[in-house]
Amino acid sequence: MAKKAAENESSGNKGQARLYAMPLAYEVLHWKGTGKEVRGLARIARKFVGGKARPKGVWMEPACGTGRYLRVAAQLGCATKGIGVDLADELMEFGRAAMKGGEKQKVSLLKGDMTKLEKVVKPGSVDFSFNLINTIRHVKNDAAMVSHLKGVKRALKPGGVYVVGLSLSWYGVEVPTEDVWKGSEQGLKVLQTVQYLPATGGSTARSRMEQVLSHLQMTEGRGKDAKTWDVDDRYELLSYNLQEWMRVVEKAGLRVLASVDEEGNEIPPAEPGYSIFVLGLQ
Repeated sequence: MAKKAAENESSGNKGQARLYAMPLAYEVLHWKGTGKEVRGLARIARKFVGGKARPKGVWMEPACGTGRYLRVAAQLGCATKGIGVDLADELMEFGRAAMKGGEKQKVSLLKGDMTKLEKVVKPGSVDFSFNLINTIRHVKNDAAMVSHLKGVKRALKPGGVYVVGLSLSWYGVEVPTEDVWKGSEQGLKVLQTVQYLPATGGSTARSRMEQVLSHLQMTEGRGKDAKTWDVDDRYELLSYNLQEWMRVVEKAGLRVLASVDEEGNEIPPAEPGYSIFVLGLQ
């Protein structure tokens, strides 16, 4: 089961921005399993990218955070070039510093808003784009979502695809849930507990906002010299049921080619549930 918590771009969420100001903690929480996820993306690219686009061509990740997916894609030879766009300077600076060898020539992390991609990405320059684990839900309303999707559409080459990982909602049925993640690296241990309070649903963006409560416990050092501190955050994610999602996809001039799992196997979307949508040009 994919993690439900959105991972990347701050996009105006003040609470979530606190984690983004601590890039090592962010990396510790999200690094494990990155290679497997990237190999899954490569399989999806091989299966669905066509036309003038190439599966191993230019990969783009809106709201890229530290650019970990793009960095690993470069390491594994899955992409000839990677373009990441994000608002969080701290995360991108960390990602640039973590790049090794050829990654520095292959991966570019650019500051920009994922709802205004036209300002930082050339039209028709991207073969394969992706946005996983609900990061896309940081947008404030449907208009912002459509603007984002149109920006990706503009950036794609003919035959290119956009892969979106999205937890669909079933309003009135979902109940509050909780997830726990932990990791350690470079002397830092991080434990994150996240609670999700589902949206009620309705005609306004406010009624479709899922509330996310995050508690971080970080420990630096060992034994009697160890220091522990806590960070509590709260942020919102815009919810979509399948009908609402299909509506904004169509309005942006895209279409759903398939819904798949992390390995690229086609499966029907589930409400509620996490689905990976492969979007192509209409």
